[in-house]
Amino acid sequence: MLEIIALAIVLGLLVWVPPPDVNEAHYLAKAKHFWNRLWCPTDLFAGSHETHWLFYATFGWLTRFVSLEATAWIGRVTAWLVISWGLVKLIRCVDPRPWQCLLLAPMFVLINRYAHLAGEWFVGGVEAKAIAWGFVFAALARWLRRDWILVLFYLSVASGFHVVIGMWSLISVGMASLAVRILNTNNADNDLLNNETLADRPFSRRCLIAGLSVVLLTSGFLPAMYLNQNAPVELIRIASECQVFLRLAHHQDALQFGAHRWTAFLAMLSMWIVLNWANRPDRNPALAKLNWVALAAMALDVTGIALSVIAHTFTSMRQFTASILVLYWFRLADVLVPVVVVLNGFVWIGKFRTTSFIKTSQVTVVLVITTFIVWNAWSNFAEPLSGCARQALIGSGNGIVSSRDFEAERNWQRTCKWIGDNTPANSVFVTPANQQTFKWYANRSEVANWKDMPQDAAGVIDWNERLQSLYSGISQNDYGLLGLYDHEIQALANRYKADYLIVETRFVDWRESIGYSPAFEQVYPEKGHGKSTFTVFKLSDAINERIKQAEPVVPGDFH
Repeated sequence: MLEIIALAIVLGLLVWVPPPDVNEAHYLAKAKHFWNRLWCPTDLFAGSHETHWLFYATFGWLTRFVSLEATAWIGRVTAWLVISWGLVKLIRCVDPRPWQCLLLAPMFVLINRYAHLAGEWFVGGVEAKAIAWGFVFAALARWLRRDWILVLFYLSVASGFHVVIGMWSLISVGMASLAVRILNTNNADNDLLNNETLADRPFSRRCLIAGLSVVLLTSGFLPAMYLNQNAPVELIRIASECQVFLRLAHHQDALQFGAHRWTAFLAMLSMWIVLNWANRPDRNPALAKLNWVALAAMALDVTGIALSVIAHTFTSMRQFTASILVLYWFRLADVLVPVVVVLNGFVWIGKFRTTSFIKTSQVTVVLVITTFIVWNAWSNFAEPLSGCARQALIGSGNGIVSSRDFEAERNWQRTCKWIGDNTPANSVFVTPANQQTFKWYANRSEVANWKDMPQDAAGVIDWNERLQSLYSGISQNDYGLLGLYDHEIQALANRYKADYLIVETRFVDWRESIGYSPAFEQVYPEKGHGKSTFTVFKLSDAINERIKQAEPVVPGDFH
């Protein structure tokens, strides 16, 4: 247990950032709505289909008693402990020496962070996949010991939390098992067996575990099966095309992955091949089997690449292949290949009889891990921005989009707090497209933002249509929603039942500079009370006709 706790601390120190992390504002906001339907009651994303039902059910209840930030920290610690538990079990199958996990597991995380192909990570903020990966690692450990009933149970838990990860892990383990049996490479498996298997346990306990497995599988697969129950096939394919080639291309479309990602991933693959070849004369039996699981995961990658090529080569196949690519074919290899690379590397180092070389290697690894821990801590204290704020973007004032700076982030939080304190709980806001924390800080519904894409087909189509209407015009790209005439803004507000508009103050200044100040009532900051990075207007249909009639003729490049 101490080993698990120690590893969780090390992993946490490697990856922590001030909350909310990149996906925490996304998933924890939905988990809060799951337990309190009156919170953000008309928000498109919060009210959309609950695919990760088990995650929302098990973590969302915390939001009834503590803040979203406290929920994030509790969830992170839980996820880090679950992942550490799974990794300790898995590493001990390959290297039974105690405390080796403190050298190996952090290297898994670092290589995964810098050499992934499709943006998959497994240690970070709290979300469904973080819990799922912990149980996948535990399942692989039991698979190496041929304890099939626990393999299926752990993969059922993983599927319950994240059906895609659980499904691909189950398929990869099945493919690896078939390869091991056909090639008869498990002659040395008896060395891995111990009295922990369930074969000698009471039949009633095995039945209980099997029953729980069915329940957990159902909790994962049933919401996924009902995701698009009544949606037409054509609608599903259009939504999949939007997901795969637009919003989630960095995860799902191989031909849109960056060149640096391909370079790093192929370098990692080359290292795996070389180390695996070097270890062949005296192969570690557990690692030999684990290599097959990673190879099965690579087969999924190859399939995903082929589907991407087909989609870009044959236009008529684009929507059909998108409906298949949406299943995240690259997710498993991004995590499992770094695991086997590190394990192969440590097994290779262990073959050297020179104690000084082994000690030097271990010290080097410790220094690398320590350096990244110190660097992460320094980054967080020097620039105390949340993971979401680092990813979210804001205009720099000269038309160029840059990272949100600390002062702008503080003003954003002040604006959201004022909204939470001074507007009705059922209000709906039009927010800046590139933010993703409005619900987190303001506790109010919004029309749409780029991050909060629903997962059901109808929701995806609605979300995309909202983004296109609100943010994609030529003038809107440069000036936000204030790039439209006021009567057009009000028409969009009526369409989406929005009560308030949040814009960057620099766009308000631009409007005033061309003699066309917004006609809406400015409620924050109050006139004469200074300026903020953001300005909030109250929208009202009552002034729609008046503002339309009073609109001046503005320069031709305005609209």
